[in-house]
Amino acid sequence: MALHFRRGRDGHIRPWWYGEFIRPNGKRAVENLNVPIEGTPPKSGRVKDFGDDVFEKSRTRALVALEALQMDAQKGRMTRAAALKQYHERTGEPLQAAPISALLSARDGEGRRRSADSMRGDNAKLRAFVAWAQKRGMTTVLDVSVAEARAYLSEVYNPTAPRFTARTVRRIKGVLAIALGRTLPEGATNPFRHETLRVVALEGDQEYHREPLTPEEVEKLLNTASAVDPEAHDWIVCALSTGLRRGDVCRLRWANVDAKAQALRLQTGKTKTDLHLPIMPKFAEVLARRMKSLDQNSEYVFPEAATLISGKNGMVISKRVKKVLAMALAPCVERQDEAEALPMLSGP
Repeated sequence: MALHFRRGRDGHIRPWWYGEFIRPNGKRAVENLNVPIEGTPPKSGRVKDFGDDVFEKSRTRALVALEALQMDAQKGRMTRAAALKQYHERTGEPLQAAPISALLSARDGEGRRRSADSMRGDNAKLRAFVAWAQKRGMTTVLDVSVAEARAYLSEVYNPTAPRFTARTVRRIKGVLAIALGRTLPEGATNPFRHETLRVVALEGDQEYHREPLTPEEVEKLLNTASAVDPEAHDWIVCALSTGLRRGDVCRLRWANVDAKAQALRLQTGKTKTDLHLPIMPKFAEVLARRMKSLDQNSEYVFPEAATLISGKNGMVISKRVKKVLAMALAPCVERQDEAEALPMLSGP
């Protein structure tokens, strides 16, 4: 545990003590202790140095508040009554706990850019949990305990009727943890971040610890693709050279190709991230060949792939690439699962 100063944009120390402590999940956190800094701080501006007597007394009160905060964190989830009492003591105002339905809008207005597909998926996860919680009589976010969180995850992921893979359930857990973190009152522990809440893969769940293809396997893959599916060969070269997802490979436009700078400039479809990627030698060969052979009026580098992905036939692309992988890597059956590691197959 340690005390901290925080400075505003003007460089001056903010008038409140901040404390560093460890959450139950083992992560470090720094929070406002709601204890005012009084007196004259040390001239050095360093928290470890001494100020006047009034300042040192306020330091003592801050240490007491920090110790209480750490103890609360170690206890796990606070009771509803304790959380309401603590908030009232710190702010002097009564707290109206957010209703469970507040989780549905907890991620609205996020600063980071997210694709429409990502937002729809996360909102569906939140709606499913809120409906489940309301059926169990939960009315506010403080009613969600670690036991309830564990019960929910066990219901969507169990040996008798698993509805999702371990990977998807971990994603559900993360989405709910973020939403609760934004709606729980100060001091309340987030049940979906509790250290005892883990998603362990069930027997038979397809969870791979993948290894990248070796240079020899890549060469064999490209040789096979060139022989059995030349079009897929070019997709694979693009994917291996850039790390782009399937949709970004299929929708790659000639306008994204800066031949003079030997670079690609594009925005990814899923995360809307601006990328500036060098054109690798093997991919440069593919681009040069396609420039000569394709219709100069073509908008896309891979017109066939663009047509398939636009027609919601993305799985056709994945099947063709998987077929080439299976042929290239056979009889190494255990390596065929590595097909999923290709960015071409990661979608959307």
